[in-house]
Amino acid sequence: MQGAAVAVAGAAIMGVAGCTADQTAASHTPVGLPDAWDFEADIVVVGYGGAGSIAAITAADNGSSVFLIEKYPNDTETEIRHTPSSRAAGAALLNCWNKEDGAKALRAHSMELTDQEVCDAWAERASKHLDYLRSLGFEYSQPQNPAEGGRESNGEYPMLYGGNSSILANGVIPGNGSGFMQVARKCIADRSDKISVLWETEGRRLIRNEETKEICGVICLTADGKEIAVKAKKAVALTTGGFGQNEDMKKNYLRGYPAHYYACTNSNGDGIKMGQAVGAELVHMTNCQGGGITYHPDWGRGASFSSNNASIYVSKRGNRFFYEMGGPSHGLWFEFCKIDPKTADFPNTPSWRIFGADAKWPLIATREKGFLDGTAQSQDWAPTSEEVVDKELMISKGWVMTADTVEAMAEAILADPENEGKMDVETLKTTIENYNRYVTEGSDPEFGRPEASLAPLNPPYYWMKNYPGGAATQGGLKRNAKGQVVDVFGDPILRLYVAGENGNVWACFYPRAGTNTSDNVAFGWIIGDEMSALEPWEQAE
Repeated sequence: MQGAAVAVAGAAIMGVAGCTADQTAASHTPVGLPDAWDFEADIVVVGYGGAGSIAAITAADNGSSVFLIEKYPNDTETEIRHTPSSRAAGAALLNCWNKEDGAKALRAHSMELTDQEVCDAWAERASKHLDYLRSLGFEYSQPQNPAEGGRESNGEYPMLYGGNSSILANGVIPGNGSGFMQVARKCIADRSDKISVLWETEGRRLIRNEETKEICGVICLTADGKEIAVKAKKAVALTTGGFGQNEDMKKNYLRGYPAHYYACTNSNGDGIKMGQAVGAELVHMTNCQGGGITYHPDWGRGASFSSNNASIYVSKRGNRFFYEMGGPSHGLWFEFCKIDPKTADFPNTPSWRIFGADAKWPLIATREKGFLDGTAQSQDWAPTSEEVVDKELMISKGWVMTADTVEAMAEAILADPENEGKMDVETLKTTIENYNRYVTEGSDPEFGRPEASLAPLNPPYYWMKNYPGGAATQGGLKRNAKGQVVDVFGDPILRLYVAGENGNVWACFYPRAGTNTSDNVAFGWIIGDEMSALEPWEQAE
């Protein structure tokens, strides 16, 4: 590698010399080969999350030099600053017992939106990626195959092929996603002779040889607003995540809006736009994985609800609209995105989750930010764990609203601009009266909540606005079985690869925890192998 470093000052290059952030921020247009390069390696991976980590590690172990381009700053000894979506993930890693059944399960859960060859490629790696991770130093546990006496448990869509652990199952890593990234970061550091990280550096535009149409590198923007050219002698990978923090993309692509996500404040769709600029096809743009999520501008991201039986959800008009305590936890967002053709609106976005005086606090769950390398110290996603247990603080900041009567609660919701003047006081009163009667009778005839989940709503009442969203979006650049980005005609864009949340292979129905991580690992592994096997483009001319 030439110019290997962990931070970049940003030397000017011919063709873009003197450009600043203000002059280039709006452009993702590809550029031709520059007259000079600032850095070069065999492979350039844009995005240092789960997929980017595995791709870089795999490529390095195959003998290739790698530059990881990362928008976040590095951690310090006392502060966690590198927080990709993978660091907020759960402990699970979805795997399949055999590749044939695994491919059928992916195909079924994606409603055949994912090409069969891509399903086959995922399943071939997912049937053995637990062993692969363990070979790298990860401590994933191996679940026991039901065919060999292991316990069989349903996923979130047991009616679909592969919706139980006879086909799909989860390995578990200590420390959740933060534990995964802690080991991944150690693997990267252990390969510092092959892998260098450019921190606080944003991928902006792909560099394309206009004669051969091959992708040859990336124009990046450094923290001080300088552009640099990073040469990829073999290939570029866009493992940049989704678009959960891009309001324009969410508004235009997702089924429901507003939508909010708790992971990765850098998920702005940068890599998606870079791929579009060279003709890439998009896939799964209407999909995310998540349920209902609360949000406040103070936090800068969404926050999950704590598990709490003593609550109901009501629509803009004040009625319950779904079974609150069960169903697909990673797919509940569908319930909030329904359109009412009679009123031409989204009646359930936002909705309001109402808690009674007997609800267990905290009402909001915190998300672990991650372990500092080599320690057990952790930090929380906003709001902090100390704040969410402070009832008076949360009320004073407007994170949780409260009222002593149903009428006062209805009037307060009615005054919220996002309610659009639709809350009906009598409807809300009837909803709560009916629900409390169901609690007394021990039966919920409307939505079938079991008796054990029915807890009364007594004053004072507390409520929070609820939106579709959750962990991450899943749309992005379409790939083939080799992880190559393909154009709108299905042809591969030469030397451009993708993995992870940017065009995740799982579409429509998210089967269980660990599904996104499975794509990070399987296709990170695939593209690491594929990219490192290429001959350098300078020799291929």
